Amino acid sequence: MIRDGDQPRAYEPTPPGPRACARALGGADRAQARSAEHGPGVGIGFSSAFSFSSDTSANGKGDVLVTDKARDLFVEGNALFKKGDYGRARAAYLAAFALKRHWQIAGNLGDCEMKLGMFRDAAEHLAFAVREAGKEGESTEAHRKVLELAKAKVGALAVSVSEAGAEV
Repeated sequence: MIRDGDQPRAYEPTPPGPRACARALGGADRAQARSAEHGPGVGIGFSSAFSFSSDTSANGKGDVLVTDKARDLFVEGNALFKKGDYGRARAAYLAAFALKRHWQIAGNLGDCEMKLGMFRDAAEHLAFAVREAGKEGESTEAHRKVLELAKAKVGALAVSVSEAGAEV
């Protein structure tokens, strides 16, 4: 578990602007964008307006249902996180991430895992969030900072061999 003395000073990232929130809500108007549900944002949290879009191609309705369910689980996780129920929040984020591997879900999941002292899992999910958000051109500074905190709590080992196919 993270103890008060183990954590560096808390910070609050700048929340996304109305345009990003409107994109998150699939083109919703500015008033709706301002009221978009944000992620944990507590302590070392992220600001995460859920911005993956529903895919209506190919399978159409099935993809939308999966995306809608993932969004519902994400919002549920955010509410549980804000209440301090990190165990149940993690379960909701994990279920959402299983349905939709999206960087914002991974970022909030990693933040929750940091609160639970699950540093290896947090580092894995935060690394995913940083990598995938970068592909979309999104700012990942908050994710990078928390990822560095997680990495400081775990070790990493890089193994290389000089011969292809060597057993390690």
